[in-house]
Amino acid sequence: MGMTHHRNATCRARPQRFPTIPSASNRSQRGLFVEAMESRLLLADVTLALPANIEGNLTSLYLAAQFEGTSRLSQTSVLPFQIDALGRPMVSIWVRGDLATVVADLGRMDADVHATSPEYRLIEASVQIGDIPGIAAMPHVLAVTPVYRV
Repeated sequence: MGMTHHRNATCRARPQRFPTIPSASNRSQRGLFVEAMESRLLLADVTLALPANIEGNLTSLYLAAQFEGTSRLSQTSVLPFQIDALGRPMVSIWVRGDLATVVADLGRMDADVHATSPEYRLIEASVQIGDIPGIAAMPHVLAVTPVYRV
């Protein structure tokens, strides 16, 4: 996207002066220079352990649930995902192989399969939040994405 420039627009913002790092020659004259960084919660090691075929918003949901120590969502949640009566998110599971194999594996994980489409190689199911990485790591699964509210 390009930026739009207006000919008659003038910039009224005042330039800010930031402290400069003293050079080696005048450090003793200026005293100490202290630099601080903002504190952040680093979840990189957790994110790297997740399979890459989990959609980004679903990854964020999984990480937030792990951080908060919860496994269920509220029906009144502000999240844009469909949530079943047990507080589990509904997901779309995109498969490259036989649907029956993945459906059987989901049954062993206590997931509820709501719909399958052999034509699109798609399964829609309600799953435990903690099972999302395991589902994504199944050999026949291409991607796991959330089912959004309409």
